[in-house]
Amino acid sequence: MYQDRDPNNTKFVLDRINQTEKYLGSICLQFGKVCRKEARLRDCNDSLAQNMFEFADRERINTTLRQSLQQYASYLSAVEDYRNTLITRIENQILEPLAKYGEVLKLKRQAVQKAINARDKGAQRQRKLQQATSRNPGNRDAIVAMQVNAEYAQTESSRADNVVQDEIDKFEQMKLTDIKKYLTDFTLINLAFHARAMEMYTYAHQQLLNIDIARDLEEFRTAAPFHRLHPSQRSVSETALNNPKRTTGGALSGQHSGSMSVLPDHRRDEELGSRHSLPADTRPYRGGSVENDDYRKPQSARGGLHSSSPAHEHSSKHGTSTSTTSKQKTTKPNIPELISSNSSDSDD
Repeated sequence: MYQDRDPNNTKFVLDRINQTEKYLGSICLQFGKVCRKEARLRDCNDSLAQNMFEFADRERINTTLRQSLQQYASYLSAVEDYRNTLITRIENQILEPLAKYGEVLKLKRQAVQKAINARDKGAQRQRKLQQATSRNPGNRDAIVAMQVNAEYAQTESSRADNVVQDEIDKFEQMKLTDIKKYLTDFTLINLAFHARAMEMYTYAHQQLLNIDIARDLEEFRTAAPFHRLHPSQRSVSETALNNPKRTTGGALSGQHSGSMSVLPDHRRDEELGSRHSLPADTRPYRGGSVENDDYRKPQSARGGLHSSSPAHEHSSKHGTSTSTTSKQKTTKPNIPELISSNSSDSDD
């Protein structure tokens, strides 16, 4: 069957074996790395859970935090137990069978090499028979013996080739079945782990929701050794901190008004003057005195040269003394009258 194509067939079989050995060996190494990394992650999470347990044991004030931490750490530890099961299953169901593929491939390669040797042996005996026939064709006994040996070698070579064919066919079937099984097992192992891990993490999340921040904070405030402000005092302090300018200005104005109200009446009158009247001889300053508010008076009440009519100005130019006499008789009005007249003008 394989006589005409022995070199190509054996080369094809060897190529398949070498390719399978290369990539299955690499996959086995990667699965080993996965197991080692999962083991390191398991150890780290175990240390994390242990620290949470220690923290919860030392917590004496926050009750809900202590209880939730204990439960959370227990669920986290359960997740790592499932992770340990994941590692064990990967090692037993995937790594060990893949590691045995080295021996299987070694046996297949030996079978192929045996078939190659049988083929070479049959070809060598066939060449010897041809040489004997060409050199000494009259030696019938030697030629018959060489023919028998060449036929036997050819039979062995054919049988070895058939064995190689059967072995490589079984090997391909086993390889396909095992790869499918290993990857399916790896997927199912991870699905089982993550399903259980999701369940544990869900319970852990529910324990975190049980932490009552207000209650634990109140317990801390109760157990704290330092003095704390009353809520009303704390609100006043917060208002003062939020509005420093307004509080400072109000305090200063209140202090100023309080200091003014503390003065006796007679001292306040001496320092600031009478509250009812002003001295008659005070000289008004520009734009600031009540006596200088002539612009608020009607024209009939305003004095001075600007209040006279054009006819009056004409009579004054011709030497009439009526204007001068009336001007000398004018006197300064009283301050209360000015104030009342100003208020009436402003109302108008």
